[in-house]
Amino acid sequence: MDIGWNAQNGNLENIKANYQEQYEPRPKPEAKERTPILRKVNKLLCLSVAAAYIGSLFSQGALWTVFTTYLFFIAIWLLMIGGALLVLEGGMFDGMMYSFRHFKKHTSKQEAYISRQTKEWRPSRTGRHKFSLTYPFLFSGGALFLFTVAASLAQ
Repeated sequence: MDIGWNAQNGNLENIKANYQEQYEPRPKPEAKERTPILRKVNKLLCLSVAAAYIGSLFSQGALWTVFTTYLFFIAIWLLMIGGALLVLEGGMFDGMMYSFRHFKKHTSKQEAYISRQTKEWRPSRTGRHKFSLTYPFLFSGGALFLFTVAASLAQ
């Protein structure tokens, strides 16, 4: 009885098909079309300038001074939001969230019962989060901040 390569019963074709399924690179699924960063930055800049202008129209005082003041506050908020998103992306609070989940798991009666029955508990660590607006917030906030500083020095 010969168990070797036998082209008559299709062993060679099956081996080739299995090899291709396991080791050939699969085509990657098409990625979602993302909005470029500059488009998001432009939208944030336009919204910020419009909000500052509308706010300065309803305020008392010199229009330019009030406009740059509102724009400065908006820039600071954009920078703070972008910085907070950047810190969250970096995973600074992953350990804290892990410990909260661990604490909740051991203080809950139902979870303690399940843990005792299965004799196994491994809290899952969350993966890194990526936010699509982190860098647009930082770039637009930084640009507005630099603009307002230059505008205040020019007065």
